[in-house]
Amino acid sequence: MIKEKNLLLKSELQTLINIFSTDGKIKKEIESEFIKRNMLGSKGTQLFTGNKDLAMLKPDIIVDLIDLFIFTFAFYNALKKLDLEFPNKYDYNYEKINVENYFTKVEIEEWIDYKAETVEISRYPYTLPNMLQVAPNHWVGIISDIGLNNMYIGNDVFYNFMNQRDPKINVLGMKEINLDKIKVGEIEKNLVDGTQFPDEIKINVLKDGEDEIVFNSKNGIYGDLIIKSGTMNIFDGYHRFVSNSLAVKKNPNLNFMWKIAITNMSETKARSFMVQINKQKPIKQEHIENMNPNKAENVVVDFIKDIYGDFADMITESNEQIDRKIGLTKKSILATAIKENYEKELEEKPNIKIIANHISEVVNYIIGLNYDLFVKTKHPIMTCKNIFMGYIALSAKTFNNDDWKEEVKQTLNSIDFSESNSLWNEIGVLNPKDATKPLREKLYKLFKS
Repeated sequence: MIKEKNLLLKSELQTLINIFSTDGKIKKEIESEFIKRNMLGSKGTQLFTGNKDLAMLKPDIIVDLIDLFIFTFAFYNALKKLDLEFPNKYDYNYEKINVENYFTKVEIEEWIDYKAETVEISRYPYTLPNMLQVAPNHWVGIISDIGLNNMYIGNDVFYNFMNQRDPKINVLGMKEINLDKIKVGEIEKNLVDGTQFPDEIKINVLKDGEDEIVFNSKNGIYGDLIIKSGTMNIFDGYHRFVSNSLAVKKNPNLNFMWKIAITNMSETKARSFMVQINKQKPIKQEHIENMNPNKAENVVVDFIKDIYGDFADMITESNEQIDRKIGLTKKSILATAIKENYEKELEEKPNIKIIANHISEVVNYIIGLNYDLFVKTKHPIMTCKNIFMGYIALSAKTFNNDDWKEEVKQTLNSIDFSESNSLWNEIGVLNPKDATKPLREKLYKLFKS
C-alpha cells in the first residue's frame, strides 16, 4: 500500500467513524471479525470508537497494515449488511472503503483469510505495586523499563490527540502523531548510556464506563493499583514511552525505573490536567485556549463541531490549516465571537447546547443560501476567516426569534459582499491576521444593524 492511499483510506474511514461510532451492531460485527481471526476484538473496537486513533497504524509496519486491512474489511462488510437491512436509510457510500481500492492484489490475497497463528491474549490486568494515592483517582509511583515496555508491546496505551501538544496535520487535514525522531533517538541513547533522568510519564485511564481500576490498600494511601480494563491514554511522555521500548529492545537488562502517574479521569478533566502541565512545558497559547474546557465558549464550539453539517467541517484549529485549505475559520475566532455576543447567555450552563444548536442552524442556513460560494468557489469575502464573526453576531441577534430565517436573509441581502465594496478594505476584513477588537466591533455592528 502506498502512503497516499493509506492517508486517503484513513480519511474515508474517519468520516464513517464519526457517523457510526455509537452503533452497537457495527461495533459487534467488527469485534467478531477480529476474534474469528484469533486476534483481540478490542483492536477493532478501539479503532471504531475512536479511542485508538487511526494515525497510530503506521503504513510502514506490517502488523499495523494487517490491522488496518481487517478493520477496513470488517467495517465495509458491516455497512454493506446495514444497507441491505435498511436500504437508503443512511447517506453514505461504503464502497469508499472497499479494500480493493487501496490495498495491492498481493496484500488482499495474503490477508483476506488471515488468521493469527496463536490466539492473541489480552495483557490486562496491569498491576503497579506500591503506588501512592495523592488525590481521588490519581496515583503516583514507579514502573520499570520492562513494565512500561509491556504496556507498549501490549498495544494498550494510546496517543490521544485531544490531550497532546500541537498535533501534526497531514495533507488531508487529519491529525498525525507529532513524533520527533531525533528526540526519540536522544532519549534512547541516554537510557542505554545510563544518563537519562527518570522524569514522570502520565497515563490516564479514560473514565467512560468501560474502565475498571482496583486500588488494594490497607490505609487508603499506599497499595497496589490494578488496571483491569479501560482505555489508557498517554498525555505526557509519549517520546519517552517510545524511546523506552527501543532501548529495552537494544538492551533487555537496562534496569531503569521511571516515575509514573496514573489518573482515572474523563477526557475533559484530562485536558484540564494537560493545560495545567503547560505551566511547566508551554504549549502554543492558542492551542491552550482551544483546549480549555472551563471556557463556555470553547464548549459551544466543541458542540458545534459535533453537529452534522457543512459548518462543522469548516472549523479548524490554526491558520496553518486554513492556509492549506483544510478549513475556513478557526475555533479560537469563533470562541471569541461567541464570548462577545452571548456573554449573558453563557452564564447559564443549560444554554450552552441551545446556543450551539442555534449557531449551527444559522450558519448552515447561510451556507445553504450561498452553497456554491462557500463550498465550490470559496468566495473571498463570504468565506474569509474573520467574516464568520459576523455570522456569529447575526445568530446572536436572532437568538430566541422563531422567525430567524427571514431576519437572517434580510440582513444578508442588505450587505454588499462583492469584492469591489471598499468597506472590506476600510475595516480590514481581508487582513490575514486574526480580527482586532476594532474590526470585531465593526463586524458585529454591520451584521446586527
